[in-house]
Amino acid sequence: MVDASQAGSGQPVSLSVAGAEARACELLKKTDDLVRDFIMNHPFTQRLEEQSLPIEAIRAANLDWYVFHREMAASFSRLYKRFVNICRTHVVIEEEYLERISHELTRPKAGGRTLLLRKLLLALDVPEAKINEPSRSVDLRGLVAYFGRLHSEGTFAEVVAGQIGSALEPYARLWRDALTRQCGLGAEAVQYWEMNCRLGQDKDGGGALGTRQENALLLRQAFEHGLTETRFNWSMEYAAEMAVKVWALMLRGYVRRFKL
Repeated sequence: MVDASQAGSGQPVSLSVAGAEARACELLKKTDDLVRDFIMNHPFTQRLEEQSLPIEAIRAANLDWYVFHREMAASFSRLYKRFVNICRTHVVIEEEYLERISHELTRPKAGGRTLLLRKLLLALDVPEAKINEPSRSVDLRGLVAYFGRLHSEGTFAEVVAGQIGSALEPYARLWRDALTRQCGLGAEAVQYWEMNCRLGQDKDGGGALGTRQENALLLRQAFEHGLTETRFNWSMEYAAEMAVKVWALMLRGYVRRFKL
């Protein structure tokens, strides 16, 4: 974990359009690099890529992701109210938030992406009672708590910096392939991960996770309009780093739990 005392609080500065674009690209690349180093190179992910995870680990990881995505989608839908003054001042930001909330709750149908994960869990023979009342490990609670507090307490800059959707695509691709080839599931069952395989080029919206284009837009708006205020001993870079490292802790928990 990064020492928060070493992260600068940052001062709001409005950048030119070109400067905002450059800073947005830098932050997106930082998230890409973090996901590569802490997620894609993780022992759990390597077993996922080899398609050699035990079925118990596959079920547990997807159940945890269902809980995480459900909680994140709920907290993300409240962000518009928190940032209503920013949204009403900057129309592009308002349109983006409203569109993403709509996509999260209605695409590909009413109920959105969370229902796709529920369908996947049923296809994996996870009991419905367990889906309705899932147990939560310490690491899962940490991941949910981080994003919940980020959405409820973080500044606009911290929230847009902590979006991991831009870098989720390669991880999602591994899940799609493992569930299809190792578990023999059909396209309908793996639709959640299939949708997240297109976050780099999807035009239909990434919901709460955000596509690369959507997250880049919000970052550009933050830098261009000087919406970069952060809390004491935080920075946008720190928010991005924490998001990925807390996620990596959950993967470490599977390695220990299933002796991978």
